[in-house]
Amino acid sequence: MSLVAINGLNFSFGGRELFKELSLSIEKDSRIGLVGVNGCGKTTLFSLIKGTLTPEGGEILKSGKCDMAFLRQENELNQTQSLLEEVLTSRPKMLEIEKQLHELNLKLEKESNESLMNKMTMLQQQFELMGGFTFETEMKLLLTSLNFPESEWYRPVSSFSGGEQSRIQLAKILLAPHDLLLLDEPTNHLDTFQIEFLKNYLNKNTTPYIIISHDRYFLDETVKNIIEIRGKKAKKYRGNYTAFIEQSEANHLLEEKLWKAQQQYIAREEDFIRRNLAGVKTKQAQGRRKILERTERLDRPDSLETFNLGLDSEYRSSNDIFRMTDIKLGYPGKELAYAESLYAGYKDRIAIVGANGCGKSTLLKVLLGYLRPLSGDLYIGNNLKIGYFGQMQEELNTTISVMETIWEMVPAETQGYVLGYLARFGFRGDDVDKNVGTLSGGEKARLKLAVLIHQKPNLLILDEPTNHLDVYMVDSLEEALRNYDGTLVFVSHDRYFIDKVSNKKWYFSKGIINESKDSFVEVIDRIIRDLQDKSVGDKQQKPKTTRKRVNPILLEKKMDEIETVSSQIDDFNTEKSNIETEFALPETYTNVERVKELNNRMSELNRLINEKEHLLEQLEDEYLEMSIGE
Repeated sequence: MSLVAINGLNFSFGGRELFKELSLSIEKDSRIGLVGVNGCGKTTLFSLIKGTLTPEGGEILKSGKCDMAFLRQENELNQTQSLLEEVLTSRPKMLEIEKQLHELNLKLEKESNESLMNKMTMLQQQFELMGGFTFETEMKLLLTSLNFPESEWYRPVSSFSGGEQSRIQLAKILLAPHDLLLLDEPTNHLDTFQIEFLKNYLNKNTTPYIIISHDRYFLDETVKNIIEIRGKKAKKYRGNYTAFIEQSEANHLLEEKLWKAQQQYIAREEDFIRRNLAGVKTKQAQGRRKILERTERLDRPDSLETFNLGLDSEYRSSNDIFRMTDIKLGYPGKELAYAESLYAGYKDRIAIVGANGCGKSTLLKVLLGYLRPLSGDLYIGNNLKIGYFGQMQEELNTTISVMETIWEMVPAETQGYVLGYLARFGFRGDDVDKNVGTLSGGEKARLKLAVLIHQKPNLLILDEPTNHLDVYMVDSLEEALRNYDGTLVFVSHDRYFIDKVSNKKWYFSKGIINESKDSFVEVIDRIIRDLQDKSVGDKQQKPKTTRKRVNPILLEKKMDEIETVSSQIDDFNTEKSNIETEFALPETYTNVERVKELNNRMSELNRLINEKEHLLEQLEDEYLEMSIGE
């Protein structure tokens, strides 16, 4: 039986029909990527599967046990709790059993009887099945790999930034018990190394998952099937995202060919019927009309979604855009990075690459003039008209409609001009009358692009432009930027986007900003080598107060050691529990030799457990030192 079976699903939202007779199945080994244009209903389908929304028609059948963990784009954290308290709420049943075990231990210190021992054994077994003995190690791995060292676990959630809270929510969802994992844009707010960690984490995961993502590399590396929502229905494709693109284009061409052939057949038959219904071939015409009436008409295939963004500049800039010499970036009392020499020229396409917190956004603020460098020389070119795309689309007026947003820029233009322009960005029909404040993250990103492109800047500065955009819009944006006649500087962790658009990279490594024309993979390999060199050097030096960035690739071997020792401890505890169960049997006490044998083994197990727990503590300390280096 399928884990989830959806049959004939119908659902509308805000008066708009999203799904019509949609059917699909999710198997117990599913690793699925869910794709479709912004607004097609991907997140809504997750809510229907989870049960937070109710279908208007059809049914959603779930197997007997199907706990789901759902990562939403919206923040659902309790702002008053500490990070640790909030993450621990991912396993409330486990915490309750842990509390009962503690209370039972206190009772056993005062009195010991068969009933209490049996209850202890039962609770320990439940605790083990819930992963209680390995939870702390798993939590440390997740939080440190998502750049939350233990020193930050006791800070209130409200003190973290929006991006940091998104990562807290991701950790909480991954730690929650689940039979099916629903991830809505999980790579938003993750840097390259964190994306790599999440990829490896999911690939090792044994439970099924469905991912909504704009990151084509991430989908290629994590999914075995793609489900595309198009035309209010869902279609499943074998393979990863790259395989889906090939199959989808081929299927669309075949569907278009079959539809055109049927239209030609219908036109011929209708012409024959019209000419001969009242003539000598009346019976033949009547027969053909009956056949035509019984013919099942093919729906015209939806066109593959493309957007003609038409990115142009109003006038040309100077040849020299930015020149930086001996620049130090940061804030008073906190230096983030240093660059000896960086240069941006006319028509350069520069990707800024580095881990979260290294100073990428600070560099953008310096280039925009929002922030002054701590020291050094910064030259900004002449005749610049800058267009800035921020992560939060802060400049959009949320009190007006989509159409009014563009019309305010060109009040003298006709309604037809505004509607035609918005259609280039996927806003058609009732979409143009939506209030900006009600738009989804993807729709706001598209509208911000529409505003930005209409301004015709000759310098574009973009901060994570692909976040929230669907894969079709990302493809169109790539094409527009490749043909753009101005200069581009952007921050991104989308490796496909970076390699397709950029001609050079400014990358952060060990607090230094370097320049390279190599591929994204080569640049990342260089950063990793730098980190490896730094980790070797740090062992020979006095520990520094600055914190090293988390690099899951370097931590993988250490984590394997931790998992091996944790597994050994679990085995010893299981054997110990079995001995305790045997001690409770009346026949055991009549066998003196067996009692002696069990006591000796129990002592040995306690010694081994203490030894392994000490080793585990050392390994975890080494892991944390490697990952956060205090």
